[in-house]
Amino acid sequence: MNEALRSYFRCPDSAFNFRLGEELQKEPGFFCFGEHVDCYGQSCVRQPATNYRAQLEDISCEVQIDRRHVTLPFDPDQVAKNLRFEAYTGQMQPEHTYFGGNTVIRAIYYLGRPAFPVHFRRILQRIRLQGGTHSPFPHWPVDRTVDKLFEELMKAALQARNNTPVPFIWFWPEGAPAAAILTHDVETETGRDFCSQLMDTDDEFGFKASYQVVPEKRYEITPAFLKELRRRGCEVNVHDLYHDGNLFRNREEFLSRAAKINSYLKKFGAQGFRSGALYRNLRLVRRVEMFI
Repeated sequence: MNEALRSYFRCPDSAFNFRLGEELQKEPGFFCFGEHVDCYGQSCVRQPATNYRAQLEDISCEVQIDRRHVTLPFDPDQVAKNLRFEAYTGQMQPEHTYFGGNTVIRAIYYLGRPAFPVHFRRILQRIRLQGGTHSPFPHWPVDRTVDKLFEELMKAALQARNNTPVPFIWFWPEGAPAAAILTHDVETETGRDFCSQLMDTDDEFGFKASYQVVPEKRYEITPAFLKELRRRGCEVNVHDLYHDGNLFRNREEFLSRAAKINSYLKKFGAQGFRSGALYRNLRLVRRVEMFI
């Protein structure tokens, strides 16, 4: 139960000594650990809430610190994995947006999407997301729940060490405070033809980007096009298969498409994969040989 935190901070094995207080409750659920840290998993103290919109109980008061040991009311490795793999989705209500999870509306949208002007697509996307940005779990647009959980656990570990500093490897090279990744999704033939100009613009600011190309139905991907991207120091990734919103429609559909995606990864010499609209199912997407 110490592994996830050690991997995150890249600390020595001796930096943390967490242990479980009691036997975990049988069923997982939602609870809080400190202020604004919503978790999903099993708890040692009481059965967690089954509804993420309920008033979640803060179980941080159950933490015990004694002689360099930290006794926790949950397994941090389990909770971190549940959050990263979105194990809580089975207990979530249908998609909390204006149109909900209406598959017919989504199918109509993707059917007409290639002909929609960009400004019109943005209007439709804003309508679809109406209400969704206020969902309390996970946080939107960037969910830092795992990061905040580990920060709270680090505080407890430091208390157990009488505030003796914990050596760890900094997250970014040369002491940089953050890192940024620049990517461009190439969704249409017009977008493909504009890539050269886009690379010129990026070069003016000293940026090199990764280009996500849709391998089937949208446009032709020639060896010359891929060679030009790489010649100019850019990365090539596979972007979905058709980009029609149906990659994760069901397991059988995904596995069928994943086989084709893997073949394009090899054919293009691609470094990674990104699904359309960033849709994901981490348990399924691991069937893709490389992904981002």
